[in-house]
Amino acid sequence: MKWDKTKIMILAGVCILIFGWFFLSEKQEEKLKYTVIDVNGGYGYEITYKGTRVIRQEYIPAISAKQPFLSKDDAKKTASLVVNRLKNKKAPYLQKEVLDSLQIKIR
Repeated sequence: MKWDKTKIMILAGVCILIFGWFFLSEKQEEKLKYTVIDVNGGYGYEITYKGTRVIRQEYIPAISAKQPFLSKDDAKKTASLVVNRLKNKKAPYLQKEVLDSLQIKIR
């Protein structure tokens, strides 16, 4: 097979597009982060996008009581799930059944 200028340019363009897509998608992942925070009587979490806080969750979501997480690990598991939902372009809304499946402790 003979490689002429057109084929080389097309191949180079495809390689640049693939590299660019991979590089940009990796950078997007790093822009959305969570941090576990201390709140009165327990823990909560904050989620930031490009360094700007977009969610501050001081209480366990999806329950009627205003109760903070009892452990850092519970706050971390929940925050991680919310970040993954946002990365997958899903609403950060959680139901009680999801908290049960994560084994989040509730008083």
